[in-house]
Amino acid sequence: MAVRWFCTAMAGRESFLASRSVKKALRRRICDRLLRLGPSCAQRVSPSEVVQQLKAYFGACLPQFFYSLLAPLPPFVLLFPIS
Repeated sequence: MAVRWFCTAMAGRESFLASRSVKKALRRRICDRLLRLGPSCAQRVSPSEVVQQLKAYFGACLPQFFYSLLAPLPPFVLLFPIS
């Protein structure tokens, strides 16, 4: 039980650290891209709005996407020897 708690705590910590670094890099790239596109783009869409939309996307949709990719693997591994 202690090992399970430790692994869960470490997985949560590493997930937080990874998402924080990804968000930083993403914000920097978005702001650089908007600056390269020029002032006309910045007038239509603010960088903070873009970052907020991407944060919602990466927070909600991306984990579901990875789950949908990885979810078929355990049944396959369990049923492969039977087949």
